[in-house]
Amino acid sequence: MGFDSVRGTDELTSDGDPDFQGGDVVPVGDTAPPGDASPPGDTGPTNPSDATIVSAVVTSGDRDYQTDDVLVVEVTFSEPVTVPAGSVITVQIGWAAVELTAVGGGPGTTFAFTYTVQAGDLDLNGVDFGNTVDPTDDVLDATHATVVNLTFTPPDGSGITINAGTYVLSAGTVTSNTTTCLENEPGTRVVGTFEYRTGLLVDTPDPVPIIFFFHGAGESSPTYNEPLLTQTGLPQYVTTGNEIPYAMFAPQVTPNFNGGQGTLRKWALCILANNPRIDRNRVYVTGLSNGGMASWSFASVNFDLVAASAPIAGFNDSVPLDYDRMRYTPVWSFHGDADTTVHIDDGCCGPTYNGSGTRMLHNDWLAHPTTPDPLPKLTVFAGENHNIWNRIYDGTLLVTETPTSLYTWFDSHVLDPARPASIAVPLAETARVQLEVDRASLLIQRMPAGATRTDYELRIAAVQADVLDEVDAAVTAAEGNGDSLYVAWAQRLVDTLPVGAERTAFQTRIDAITVSTGQRLLIGIGRWGNMAAPWIRVEPNDPTVTGTVLTPSAGFADESGSPVATTLTVTQAFTATGGGMASGYDRWLIPDLVLERAYRVTHPAVAILTLGGLTPSNTYDVSLMASARYDGTSSTRFTVQGGSPQLSDAYQNVTDVRLFPGVVADGSGQIAIQVEGEAAGEDGYLNLIAIAGSLP
Repeated sequence: MGFDSVRGTDELTSDGDPDFQGGDVVPVGDTAPPGDASPPGDTGPTNPSDATIVSAVVTSGDRDYQTDDVLVVEVTFSEPVTVPAGSVITVQIGWAAVELTAVGGGPGTTFAFTYTVQAGDLDLNGVDFGNTVDPTDDVLDATHATVVNLTFTPPDGSGITINAGTYVLSAGTVTSNTTTCLENEPGTRVVGTFEYRTGLLVDTPDPVPIIFFFHGAGESSPTYNEPLLTQTGLPQYVTTGNEIPYAMFAPQVTPNFNGGQGTLRKWALCILANNPRIDRNRVYVTGLSNGGMASWSFASVNFDLVAASAPIAGFNDSVPLDYDRMRYTPVWSFHGDADTTVHIDDGCCGPTYNGSGTRMLHNDWLAHPTTPDPLPKLTVFAGENHNIWNRIYDGTLLVTETPTSLYTWFDSHVLDPARPASIAVPLAETARVQLEVDRASLLIQRMPAGATRTDYELRIAAVQADVLDEVDAAVTAAEGNGDSLYVAWAQRLVDTLPVGAERTAFQTRIDAITVSTGQRLLIGIGRWGNMAAPWIRVEPNDPTVTGTVLTPSAGFADESGSPVATTLTVTQAFTATGGGMASGYDRWLIPDLVLERAYRVTHPAVAILTLGGLTPSNTYDVSLMASARYDGTSSTRFTVQGGSPQLSDAYQNVTDVRLFPGVVADGSGQIAIQVEGEAAGEDGYLNLIAIAGSLP
């Protein structure tokens, strides 16, 4: 079973993730359902399930609390309740869970709770008050939680200082902050999120500015490790008695994470969706070393989210920065000119630097045809090595700068949604993918009413219609042949759509498809990382050396996951590897991880790969694809087992897959695949091999 070439509709949708659901929703001020009233004369609540904590006041005063001092909190409920003496409310002080104990009484609405301060209590993350009244027995119950937050001032070392005050939940529903965005989700490599002052996102009525902090390679961990994450940088600063005027979220990622901007965008959108009180126009980004790299690339990819970015001792070795998209993003970068870990010009990491250090990125941006507004700012610390971040986060080495504080600079930049929208709307019209429609739509919603907003709304509505048409084309193609690749393609596109009637209808059609069966091996050249099944990436061994065995160490497996004896060997070497025409949105029949890399051979050289381990004299269908992103001289000639050649123009090819049906394996169970450029100056490319038939 082979698969046909795809022609015609070659642009579909993106690989976004619209289902960013998060923190618990807590009802506040609900009315009792019909018929649920207390009997005459009952002094209890008319509907116990509606009793919630509406305020919490520290009545023991605003002072330093010593060990064994008693903290008194006056808690007010929305309706009369009974609180037996000894009832508890679980709270969070710093990073430790403690219990406040009720003096007791009732029925009533206001009660005193106490806590005895313990040695080591720190006020680093506020106090979260939980619990409502149990609807069955009218007493406090830890299974019903409303969150009210009190914010502490920093400790002075002798105890803790508490800002006394009243924090009242607004009417309606309150969405609590979350620490579970993408944690341990397969493929994302986010293992946890450190939070600072995020209680403000629950109890403060005004929008709250936030910082996304990205750590360095040394703070990576296979599992969430908060002591490791807080040993350096901004998390260290705020956990050692210092304050910043923002809430902060800092994701911790696994080792060897290369910046993965798709992952970080999903994580950021999850945080934003679960915390509606974040000021969407004051989202600031900073990070150090590897996190400096992430700060550069995050600002490039997420120009719609970032009000300002401050990369420290960073570089960029992943996707090239898009200076056109970053045009309106303020960036203040920092580097030591004696940095031996990440060179200020040559980047990371010695002795094999990659030529993308802070100063080079800064100068490249200034030289770009699209003039940035505002101009990027660069501070170089003369004679300083890699660790310069402490003096930036505490301001001790910025005394000669204007402004003298990173935080003052952050505060001077507030995102105007109309500016990135002017970039996002044309981008969506060109890309015609759901991810870009969503990006533009969120910006447009925050723009003031007027002619510009109306124009953008009409243009995005037209793009949304195009997206749905192209998803329909992919689903129709899958319905037409039942090939598993087409079904997977349609499913990827449907998964990008927002939850609603259109997505449900498309999913119903996909679920009704009978997928054709047969044995097939799908091999992708790839670049790094694992490909999604059923594609298998060959090991990253050198294809420019004749005799190289490209078989994965664990061997090949067919589409069903069953091991097969197939091997793949470089019988005649390629010239190099090259970049394929990946969409960046995983939008086409062949996934991006397959398309993005190719083997390349320059005319007049001829490269030969040999498939082995097949059944001698058996017949197989062989499919090949050539795709090249940059090179316009890439007409590729494929020849399989000495048969008639087929030509494929690899330049920006995402649709043309060449099928060689009925290829007969030789007496040794081998099939030879020949790749070459068609003529002088041409390069031949190979991105994938698919072989269908009886595989031993």
